[in-house]
Amino acid sequence: VMVASSSMPFAMSQGEGPFYYLYKHLVFLAGGIVLAAALMRTELKQVERYSQVLLLLCFVLLLAVFVPGIGRTINGARRWLNIGVSNFQVVEAVKILFILWLASYLVRFRDVIGNSMKALFKPLLVAGALVGFLLLQPDFGSSALLLAITAGMVWLGGARIRNLALPTLAGLGLMSFIVMLEPYRVRRLTSFSNPWADALDSGYQLVQALIAIGRGDLTGVGLGGSILKLDYLPEAHTDFIFAVTAEELGFVGVCVIIGLY
Repeated sequence: VMVASSSMPFAMSQGEGPFYYLYKHLVFLAGGIVLAAALMRTELKQVERYSQVLLLLCFVLLLAVFVPGIGRTINGARRWLNIGVSNFQVVEAVKILFILWLASYLVRFRDVIGNSMKALFKPLLVAGALVGFLLLQPDFGSSALLLAITAGMVWLGGARIRNLALPTLAGLGLMSFIVMLEPYRVRRLTSFSNPWADALDSGYQLVQALIAIGRGDLTGVGLGGSILKLDYLPEAHTDFIFAVTAEELGFVGVCVIIGLY
């Protein structure tokens, strides 16, 4: 319902029908249900048996975005594959495939990873290689998330804190350096703490989102009644759909949605 409500103005401004993005969303939901049903019937032993293939697929997907004609550049980042009916952001699949491979690896080496630095460094090096490809896109957010997932899973898998301390500190230092290399990343961090300081540039998206949430108050302005989705709030039907939901359904509505999760 909120995909339909938040996407109507944008769809019509692009010369499409008002329910264009709703129809696409329903197709994706149907495909997701079919895929989920197939995965539910797959034995974990089968997944573990092909874990190396899953890891190889991670690298293939991350390299495919750089292939002309297949990879797509949107908003200055080369993160998407053109799959005909839509664009697909490969990192979403990579995260799941990498988690499956890492879980399989930790099960196989659970008896030695606590004492063997060699066993510990292999998943860290693999994660570092994947992060390298992500930074070329560039995708700093997903890179940081992948490193956090790796550290968390390796620790839960039996690695000692003292063995993880040095790689973690080195990783934090390197990522901080990468942030400082690009002014727009620094602006994102500073605008997050006070978006109103630069409300028309680096803080624009957050300010518009906060205005939308504020307009929603307790019970919202009513379904379809959002003003901020009318070309004020960027990416209203994707990244900032929560703000539109808050404006139309209010604090009560978003609490219901969070409760469902």
